Amino acid sequence: MFTNLIIPMFEDIFSFITMQNCDSKGRTLDADLKVKLERYLIQMKKAKEDFFQKVGEKLFLTRFRNVLFRRGLLPDNQSGFRENFRLQTRLLLFLENLRSLMSNSSPISTIFVDFRTAFDQLWFAGCIGKLRCLSIPPAYLNWIYAWLLDRKCFIEINETRSRWFNIDKGCPQGSALSPTLFITYNCDLGSSLANCTSHLFADD
Repeated sequence: MFTNLIIPMFEDIFSFITMQNCDSKGRTLDADLKVKLERYLIQMKKAKEDFFQKVGEKLFLTRFRNVLFRRGLLPDNQSGFRENFRLQTRLLLFLENLRSLMSNSSPISTIFVDFRTAFDQLWFAGCIGKLRCLSIPPAYLNWIYAWLLDRKCFIEINETRSRWFNIDKGCPQGSALSPTLFITYNCDLGSSLANCTSHLFADD
């Protein structure tokens, strides 16, 4: 309630100030001050939009995680970005596997793979297709589809902006949903490995 009252009030104040050329005493407003106020107003509006967007993402994430849990879609060997599934768990189980094999004089071959900039390589269309194959409910698919696709950005250097361009891959940074979506997209990595034990850990 407080946010709904205070933000519009500040928006009205700054909008009024930036439209004026003089203050209440007839003095000309400094041009730099007007620019700063205009930027602050834009930032405030953006912050309000981001606030409600993040609330929506967290509400959706709660329901999405419930679907993943009920259907057992995330493998037990996947740690990171999951409650009670930590890196320490992966490390301890890995060492236990090594000790067990060594005690039986079994041959051991270990491969460590690190996917560089993995978060930035999430393919939007492929992610939607994977979720469809996992039988994620259509309502959830539509929400994620609308959330991922048609993203645009620009680059600004020294107040010079590039043209807008489309983004067709990469988890949105700073989103609460991105980590869970990433490990869901890669949940079947271990299924293609036969006669071996895999340990998966994700971290941003």
